[in-house]
Amino acid sequence: MQHAIRLSYLFIFLALTVFIYKRFWVTEAIAEQVKTEHLTIAPPTPPPPPEPTETWVVYQVKKGDTVGKILTQYGISTRIVLEKSKDLHDISNIRPGQKIHFLKHEHYDVPIEIKFPINEDEHLLFVRTVAHDKTESSSENGEHKESKTQNWSVNKETIEYTTQFGYRKFTVTSSLWKAAVDAGLRPSDIASLAKVLEYDIDFNTEIRAGATAEMLVEELYLDGSFVKLGSPSILHFTNKDTLYSAYYYINKDKEGDYYDKKGVSRKGAFLRSPLPFSRVTSGFNPKRFHPISKKVRPHNGTDFGAPTGTPVRAVADGTVTFAGTNGGHGKFVKITHQSPYKTSYSHLSKILVRKGQRVKQGDLIGKVGTTGASTGPHLHYQVWKNNKYVDAMKEKMPRNKVLPSSEKKRFQKEIKTNQELMDKLKAEN
Repeated sequence: MQHAIRLSYLFIFLALTVFIYKRFWVTEAIAEQVKTEHLTIAPPTPPPPPEPTETWVVYQVKKGDTVGKILTQYGISTRIVLEKSKDLHDISNIRPGQKIHFLKHEHYDVPIEIKFPINEDEHLLFVRTVAHDKTESSSENGEHKESKTQNWSVNKETIEYTTQFGYRKFTVTSSLWKAAVDAGLRPSDIASLAKVLEYDIDFNTEIRAGATAEMLVEELYLDGSFVKLGSPSILHFTNKDTLYSAYYYINKDKEGDYYDKKGVSRKGAFLRSPLPFSRVTSGFNPKRFHPISKKVRPHNGTDFGAPTGTPVRAVADGTVTFAGTNGGHGKFVKITHQSPYKTSYSHLSKILVRKGQRVKQGDLIGKVGTTGASTGPHLHYQVWKNNKYVDAMKEKMPRNKVLPSSEKKRFQKEIKTNQELMDKLKAEN
């Protein structure tokens, strides 16, 4: 009996020993392990410091501004910048309306980059290497002074614009020119617009009040600032209740052109006028009273009033068959085109081609003048068809290419996408 009791006590002792071991020793070991693991965890990496802020500031040149005046207000050494750029471009020749771009850095008072315009496609890029600025010491009236000589490098660069599509619309009230300028178009934009439809409309004579233009056009930006418009992707022009639509499309041969909705090129074999912008002073009239002879004489051409020196274009590809003085026509050029057409250009102040020369549509062949039997500077323009005079303003000239059927599906899909974008931008406008 006593032996059994001793065994019971022994089992109880062993059980307590095991319990205490598990409860305290193992728990302490686990705690120590957790503590050790906690101590070996690396602290989180601090976030990198924020990038210094750089901001482009655009200065638009005003009347009376000089390069020195502009650069000085930005703390830039005019002398050094002029010296660095003298072999690339004369930056002192600035015009009101031009935009100069300055890149400001939050850590420096003086900009670290400058973009100086040369033309619409190029600029000078000045880059300041602050680390290479030189500190110069001098003494004046016993006073020690230090100044920094800015270190600038300069290169001529092609401008890389960022682009986005925009919507433009205007209505002609008094003149196409005024309406377009009021809508934010520049003279070069107006010329581009007229060029798209110059085979269908004579912008010198045929535009009427109420004519409207709508376009989907690229907007070009530099450093976030709007610079200019690109070429229209879509142009809808309504004049005298007739709608003319032009869609820009690049074919499989990477050639871009404007087409109507059916894929017929808007580019004709003949320009409607040898002058891009002028006024008709006398139209085609077989019974016109001649201002010099004072007799009724046929006026077998169209007179365009324009200043002396205005460039005259060949209206179509052809060969020059006469280039010289021709009696009352003064300085005179005649061109034979694809059968059955010929054209001539009279009263020129200067001839720029020679007999036998091949010319392309749009090539300059002379300049407006008042030579021969002429009462003032103008161009007398004539067209022959089958060796008979025809009215250049009414003649239906031949068209050029039509998109092949293999391109039509892609063309239709592309103009549909662009038209939907144009409608969306119009609704937001």
